Amino acid sequence: GPAGPAVRPAARRPDLSLLQQGHGVDPRRRPPGGQSLRLVSRPGTAPRRRGVASGVDLGVPKMVRGVITQGARGGDAGSGATTDNRAFVRKYKVAHSVDGKDWSFIMDSKTSLPKIFEGNTHYDAPELRRFEEIVAQYIRLYPERWSPAGIGMRVEILGCELPETSTPTDATTPTHGSGVETSTIPVSTTVASSAPSDGVCDFDHGLCGWMHDPNAPLLWSLHSHELNSYLYMDASLKTEQQPARLLSPVVGADTGPLCLLFSYQLWGEAQGSLRVLLRDAHHEETLLWALRGDQGPVWKEGRTILPRSPKDFQVVMEGFFEHGTRGHIWIDNIHISSSTPLEECTQPFAAFPPDMTGE
Repeated sequence: GPAGPAVRPAARRPDLSLLQQGHGVDPRRRPPGGQSLRLVSRPGTAPRRRGVASGVDLGVPKMVRGVITQGARGGDAGSGATTDNRAFVRKYKVAHSVDGKDWSFIMDSKTSLPKIFEGNTHYDAPELRRFEEIVAQYIRLYPERWSPAGIGMRVEILGCELPETSTPTDATTPTHGSGVETSTIPVSTTVASSAPSDGVCDFDHGLCGWMHDPNAPLLWSLHSHELNSYLYMDASLKTEQQPARLLSPVVGADTGPLCLLFSYQLWGEAQGSLRVLLRDAHHEETLLWALRGDQGPVWKEGRTILPRSPKDFQVVMEGFFEHGTRGHIWIDNIHISSSTPLEECTQPFAAFPPDMTGE
């Protein structure tokens, strides 16, 4: 494609208070040429001009075809204060380089200008953006618009190894069978085998390895029927303001990204909410998907990307009623998939209503 405008590595940068490996990676476990990036600026230091994010070094040139972004908690790392500003980047540009010296932007074919990608609208919900395949070792994201809390960004690069017979100068055409697409943290080639079973759990034969959270005050109930079994909770005075939580089998570190698909009903005046979270071994949790309020007494499908994590994690399905009046929450057909295209793994409407963005 046409080369974009040059980007000088020494370009002026915002006053960034923290730059570290994404998802809380222990630097001692950082893979060679680590490929996740966490970028945070304090609200008071967000640049007056558009920002420049330091880049990701993939270690060697790879075929790159997309990025997954999330927000990140910001704050004044220099003061030792708790970093609790839930910051994210709303729009950004992507630049790439093979040698770290000559840079080009991903271009918009309609305008012949650097393409501006839509970023995040919530600090934890992952967003996937693809582009035409490029060969690159270095990737930079340039924030264009960001949240009032400042710049917060966790980045994961999607791509695959170059075909063995190709070099960065002649690998402009992707070769089918050149390798399974993964995000670029090195993993074994048998990614799918380290994930939970790729089958759908319809609860017709038990919980399929999922389990009730023993520390939650409520348990999901099983409606067992030969044609349609599902888990449910009903609103009542006994269940109001008490969560029920279901835990997935453990997903191994550096697995994925994966796609979580599930069926749900969220009905009634009890102000029910359904949330999907990731929990690590230390019980630290990240909210990925949430919905609250009456969605009608019909089955709908929820989808969200499960980002690659440097730690083992479990998926948490949590139901909760604000009030003890009429209502129910049903869940069924839970599927942690390693084969669903990530483009198809996004909720077709905003899964974070405005009143839930502070969760």
